[in-house]
Amino acid sequence: MISMDKYIATYSTYSDLIGYKYDQDKLKELIHQLPLGGIFNVLSQMNFIEGNDKSLKRDFFAYLNQLNPDLRFIEEKVSNHILYSSQGLLAVWKWLFAYGDMGTINNEVLIGRGFNTIVYLNLIISDYLYNENDDADQLKYDMFANALFNNPTDLINSLARSALMFDEIARNDTNFSQKEYRDIHSAFAEYYGYTIREYLAVVFALFAGFLKPQSQIEPEWSRSLSFFSTTKIPEIAKQILDELSMSLPDASEWAVTTLDEPWNYTKFRQKPILVLESGIFFPINIKFLHDQVFSELYFKIRHAYPAGDTQIFSFYGRCFEKYIEMMVKEASTVSPLNYIFIPEFSFGKNKSPDVMLRLGNKLLAVEAKAQRVMMNSLFGLKEAIDKDIKRMVIDPLCQIHDCLMELKEIDHRILEGIDEIYLMSVTLGEFPTLLPFERNIHETLKLYFKIPIKAYYHVDIEEFEMIAELISRRRPIFRHLDNKTQLMPDLPFNNYLLRSHLKPRRLDFINNKFDMHVDQIIKTIFDEPVD
Repeated sequence: MISMDKYIATYSTYSDLIGYKYDQDKLKELIHQLPLGGIFNVLSQMNFIEGNDKSLKRDFFAYLNQLNPDLRFIEEKVSNHILYSSQGLLAVWKWLFAYGDMGTINNEVLIGRGFNTIVYLNLIISDYLYNENDDADQLKYDMFANALFNNPTDLINSLARSALMFDEIARNDTNFSQKEYRDIHSAFAEYYGYTIREYLAVVFALFAGFLKPQSQIEPEWSRSLSFFSTTKIPEIAKQILDELSMSLPDASEWAVTTLDEPWNYTKFRQKPILVLESGIFFPINIKFLHDQVFSELYFKIRHAYPAGDTQIFSFYGRCFEKYIEMMVKEASTVSPLNYIFIPEFSFGKNKSPDVMLRLGNKLLAVEAKAQRVMMNSLFGLKEAIDKDIKRMVIDPLCQIHDCLMELKEIDHRILEGIDEIYLMSVTLGEFPTLLPFERNIHETLKLYFKIPIKAYYHVDIEEFEMIAELISRRRPIFRHLDNKTQLMPDLPFNNYLLRSHLKPRRLDFINNKFDMHVDQIIKTIFDEPVD
């Protein structure tokens, strides 16, 4: 069970509630007796359902009472807690793959019974997600990995961002130096046999095929492998579906070998769809399917180039910088305030920050880094997380500081009249804001900074898109930055917006791009747009 603070959850397990761990051998027997087909159908849908749904809680407590009337005390103990977590559900998948009876894959289960069984398994298996011998310091690294895993993403933003970066920006060779430019569209099509647009169209259609109302588990949830048979590109769609899918034997083999790695869900990220021999498929986790729209597309493009071709990273970084510049320019243009938009420029042997925004005596300097956390950070490894903090937060902020200090030393006109400087690093991948790490970041930067810095921030791309929308409003962005620093310095930016009742919105620019590209996607799959 999860006990919720405003934004941080603490996890209770079977042993926390009962006083001892559920025996592993008995757990394996319990799993082997389950009707896998019905359990998989329910488990695939549970990420759509909030773990604090009151009616589902009542049903679960009634289920516990049927198992053992002596468990009634649990209801009182955890009534204000959430029933399960996303990580716990993925762990349930791994244990089912490892120890389930594959002969029951066609066996059904009553929806309510299946749901309660999965919640019960989640409670038990959660005891095996953490090492009891870990030192206290490891807890904050586990929190880091958990925050990474549970970071929400917006499908509309992801699709519009992919289309802008990989289509509009990437196709325009004037955005790059001759050395930087790469024709990723030709390389991608040659390597995979389909285009980036076709890939996005198929992934988006898959995601749309599994949209459903929350708090409602459907008995007929799976889709047939003939899902794309009536489209314009059935063979291409089937190829992409195959690349995103894994079979039950493959899933079982991988689960057995990684069962003692509780944060290792790499297979689920790469292959978020389970295909059964009966010719049906469904998502293991809908978020991982969503990630294929942007996050995983990065790796697909990278794999289209030889391993030794590091220039693709420079090209990708330039696409990202141009995207950040585009967001700030668009937001400041539609704003009623007199912002001064300052794109990157050269001075001496150096370059300015990627984009700057000025209003009166205040300056926001932004550096974009097309970086993601290392795989080992996803697993909660200390050394990897510490390295990621340096390269994704500390180094970029120090880079902006050094650049501005140099501009200040030469009395560059761009800083004339500037009294307050704000720094912001933006990364392509998510990077959590957590108090134990923020303290270390603060101490490091305080020692490093030589010129006065009013405030600094590190945000991911989705948070920056929210900030860009704030720039477009009537209230100066610097007011929001000051409030964030003074009132909620250790909260992620998206949580600050929610707590401040600022109602995060998308730029109209993003919404318009989304509508345009969805229309193109529909035309890619069907002959005419669908109303």
